Amino acid sequence: MSINQPMADFGSPNLVHSPSGFTRRDWLARTGAAFGNLALTWMLARDGLAGEAPPNVEQLAARPPHFPARATSVIFLFMYGGPSHVDLFDPKPELDRWHDQEIPVFKKEDAFMGKTRANAMRSPFQFAKHGEAGIDICDQYPELAKVADELCVIRSMTCKSNNHGPALFQMQSGSLLAGHPSIGSWTTYGLGSQCQDLPGFIVMMDHQGAPVNGALNWSNGFMP
Repeated sequence: MSINQPMADFGSPNLVHSPSGFTRRDWLARTGAAFGNLALTWMLARDGLAGEAPPNVEQLAARPPHFPARATSVIFLFMYGGPSHVDLFDPKPELDRWHDQEIPVFKKEDAFMGKTRANAMRSPFQFAKHGEAGIDICDQYPELAKVADELCVIRSMTCKSNNHGPALFQMQSGSLLAGHPSIGSWTTYGLGSQCQDLPGFIVMMDHQGAPVNGALNWSNGFMP
């Protein structure tokens, strides 16, 4: 806009909250040619004349795994904000010992919010061993306890952050930082996809809303 252009009359009814002084009609008149270019760019990209080269189909084609597969599909349930593991499958006898007592001082970097002085609280549920493997399951899951030998409970998993955002990234991608491929992307990259017209994996969110970080939790990151 020229510096010699008169100041806009903000009291004019023709202006629609436009601090630049342009009316809607002025803006459309000055940018009308650009709309044609935008449409042309879209059509060329759609027809493959100016679009990016499509990914190599062979790169994502289905291929056999390194080892014979025992499953044909996987449903990965991640309970964002679910019950604590110490109330489900991971009993902590020391919590019973220190219940309602102040926990001895430990490393500040391992403490939640830097607080190293607090009273311990044991689980309100009772645990019992189930199945031939003797898996500890709380009394709130009697039906699950009946199929204990079909479960594999991993208690060695840890997280490097007690903050929800980074912890979610690490759970989904193995990294505390955004921009890394999620487990679904790695699986599709490793095994390929049987249909190039459908997504290799899908995510079904809680009807109450997405977790922290939203769709970034399931990004393909730097993967194709």
